Amino acid sequence: MKIALTGHTWGFGKHIIKQYKNYIGFSKSNGYNIDKLSDRDRIIEESSSADIFINNTHSKKTFAQTELLIEFFRAYRDTNKTIINVGSDITKIDILKYPEFIKEYSGKKYLKDMVYALQSCKGFNLKIIYKSFGFWEKSDLAKFFPELIVDTTIEEAIKELFKDLNTYYNNNGEFFHE
Repeated sequence: MKIALTGHTWGFGKHIIKQYKNYIGFSKSNGYNIDKLSDRDRIIEESSSADIFINNTHSKKTFAQTELLIEFFRAYRDTNKTIINVGSDITKIDILKYPEFIKEYSGKKYLKDMVYALQSCKGFNLKIIYKSFGFWEKSDLAKFFPELIVDTTIEEAIKELFKDLNTYYNNNGEFFHE
């Protein structure tokens, strides 16, 4: 089983690829910027051999993470692929108290709402999953939202990411189904 993921060179994505070796990674460091339509098109095309796509990277400038979800849906809705969208618990804050985080909040809220809208549609095979996590203590945003700091490890969060698929990885970084 092969995965493709955005944001594989930092944060959560970097931890995923430490545990799983059969992947295709897309990030700015290897020439993919989700803010650019042409790069999102390349990501969609180059993900064709993957069974699971992890939509992990968000944009601070645009709604590109959600746009990538929509474009992936259009391209692969009639396949048995899975797209896992990594959200954020920032959507649980009272945005009126933290207006300086409106971009982060609205980007992740739009992603969450679009996942639920697409999940409610009928007549397609693509499996669409939304997973949301709080912040780990070392996260840049943890200092602003201590109430959202999680006590789970990143490794536990990665297992949670794949839980709905009955898919797990072994110590060699290989995925298998139950």
